[in-house]
Amino acid sequence: EALARGEVVLAANEGSWTDYLPPEFLLPIAKYEHPLPRNPYHAGLGPVVDTEKAVDKLHTIIDNLDDWKARARERALEVRERFSAESVKNILLNACDRIGI
Repeated sequence: EALARGEVVLAANEGSWTDYLPPEFLLPIAKYEHPLPRNPYHAGLGPVVDTEKAVDKLHTIIDNLDDWKARARERALEVRERFSAESVKNILLNACDRIGI
């Protein structure tokens, strides 16, 4: 939601974020951990970003905030178009057609 509003968003360089964010908004992964260790419904590992590189990225963003805000606003236009209700409907209908539903 923040991305669709044109806010600067950073995320781990793995998972669904890579569908939405350009490479410069993604953070390298340092390791994998159980995000909810005693939760019976989440048994897998999740990525943990490299904290030092995340801090470095934040410094870069703060030092060039206007540029990063412009990048985020530009990306927001793409995300809103690509993931609008109409676009998602078409994606789902095409997937249903491919599997014969």
